[in-house]
Amino acid sequence: MKPNIFQLIDLDRTLFNTSRFAEVVNNIVDRWEPGLGKEIGERFEATYKSEVTFFVLEFIRERFGPEKYAELTKEVAKHFQPEELYLPGAKERITRAEELTSFRPAYGILTMAQSPADQHMKLGLIGLEDVPVLITDTPDKAAVIRSWMTPEGKFQLPFEFGGELVDELTFEDDKIRAFIGLPEHVTGVWITSREDAAERLEETGLQNVHIANDLLESYDLLARNIATRI
Repeated sequence: MKPNIFQLIDLDRTLFNTSRFAEVVNNIVDRWEPGLGKEIGERFEATYKSEVTFFVLEFIRERFGPEKYAELTKEVAKHFQPEELYLPGAKERITRAEELTSFRPAYGILTMAQSPADQHMKLGLIGLEDVPVLITDTPDKAAVIRSWMTPEGKFQLPFEFGGELVDELTFEDDKIRAFIGLPEHVTGVWITSREDAAERLEETGLQNVHIANDLLESYDLLARNIATRI
């Protein structure tokens, strides 16, 4: 019998090809204000390396106003086919999510943003506008997850994910900071290709977090983990 597990999956740089998306956005912005797109791109990558989030779309909205932002979203939507914005293995991961659990829905998106509209736009671009999503304004996702714990050690999901009680959670994210303070009964998978990933993970002291290069590798890891307990 499959376990009663709900799967939490991050959006940017975990499921969604944020770098490819940002590249196109920056090219558009460069036409509006030459040189600005390049400046945004450099800042975007620099902040990511230090695990600080730079909200590109929020910056553009504040700089150019809502009308130009609406123009941007329309142009971006014309540029991409949904498959182009999935990271390798990501589409296969969510397609197979129901194989890991008896719980429905099998998974939901846990993402951080200043503006929910930005994340909903990205979900719409890859055809996931109907998937359950919780958009938080804090990078401390482990604290968000801890807030769902019951005295019995189970998890009362928020209404965005259906509000039901589940025995366990899995959580996949591209930033190690998201796992700090992760409670027991949550299996974390850090999606990263950093050469020093194992060393950095060891420094955190976290015992319930694993490393995978992409979501398909993460799926295989979780499937093996669950199979040993059935």
